[in-house]
Amino acid sequence: MKLREITERRSDLSIDGTWPFTVNSPRGEQAFSATFATDGERLSGTMTGAQANVVSRTAPS
Repeated sequence: MKLREITERRSDLSIDGTWPFTVNSPRGEQAFSATFATDGERLSGTMTGAQANVVSRTAPS
């Protein structure tokens, strides 16, 4: 299912914004934040961890 199909069904839903989350790993609880932005069918985002690791990606439309 494409992003456009999902948003057309539920226009009140949006992933845009910054989302905090934690992951339980062998190193213990790790805190991250992810920032997402949509532009039509394109989704881009950045994920940042406690160690200031930054990963940015854009999904092709």
